[in-house]
Amino acid sequence: MIGRGQGRLRVVLPWLEAALGAATAEGRAPARAPAAEWLVARGRASPVSGPSWRDWLMAGTDEGADLLRRFPAGPCLRALHAGQRPEGTWACARPVHLLTAIDHLQLAPGGMDIGADESSALLEDVNRHFQGRGLRFHAAGPTGDWQLECADPVDCGSVHPEDAAGRNLRALMPDGRDRARVCSLMNEIQMLLHEHPVNLERAARRLPAINSLWLWGFGRLGAASAENLPTLYTEDAWLAGVWRLHGAASRSLEEFAAAVPSIAGEVLVAWSRRLDGETDEALAEAERGLFAPARTALRSGAVHAVDMLLGGRAFETDRSARLRFWRRGKPLAEALA
Repeated sequence: MIGRGQGRLRVVLPWLEAALGAATAEGRAPARAPAAEWLVARGRASPVSGPSWRDWLMAGTDEGADLLRRFPAGPCLRALHAGQRPEGTWACARPVHLLTAIDHLQLAPGGMDIGADESSALLEDVNRHFQGRGLRFHAAGPTGDWQLECADPVDCGSVHPEDAAGRNLRALMPDGRDRARVCSLMNEIQMLLHEHPVNLERAARRLPAINSLWLWGFGRLGAASAENLPTLYTEDAWLAGVWRLHGAASRSLEEFAAAVPSIAGEVLVAWSRRLDGETDEALAEAERGLFAPARTALRSGAVHAVDMLLGGRAFETDRSARLRFWRRGKPLAEALA
């Protein structure tokens, strides 16, 4: 039995550092966030372990980041969308807009606003094109990604589209045994969508073309263990799918603040994507719903430590933080710079 004060809280907001940096670069000083500033000022900076924020988050669990390898995004999101464990190999296929830079391609940041009729027309034509080749695309699931069902196993690793946005795609091509096959597939899709009627209509309305599908999250599901996973608060569909496949239910971010008085054991909080709107609004929501409750949990002894990943920097703040009164909080944009 884990007693009070023996728990640990891990909080991830992977978008925060970049959002604050962008606001500062534009000459807008982000609003103050006293609880977040207190946790950062009285914590210790630590190296970021793992290639992604999900790896860092899972590193504190018994299963570790290996859980994400055994439960890749494709079949997890399919399970969340379909309500049952899928068989075979699945991947995510995100409709994206490719931008042409001076000497390379980039993924345009942000999501695509795609109408139901547009999605239906594109899906119909893409599936017709690949008919008889062991590939079938399905309608968008909880993240807006289409889902790709593969008749044959596919050994391929690829970058999450949100991690690829704005970067040189030459350095982000898929890897693994079947990388050439997947790259060829994506090139074929680009040619298919290049002058598709849907994109011609979008151009007439001055909307960005849906000129590619970013394929990621390939794999099939491993066996679920009997291990109890930590309590998870998140809006991240991949993590929610992993928890569901283990017979557990993730909770919404809105539930976290109310749950703080009864926190016990390991608790994970992941806010993966910034809400639409201004940085100040998102920061205020994070301060109210995540940082202030996290500081309360630490001060009250409900947990003995709070770990935070706020972009490219990680911080560990333990119960001795209350004694470090000489460490004054700085504006969060300055502290993370």
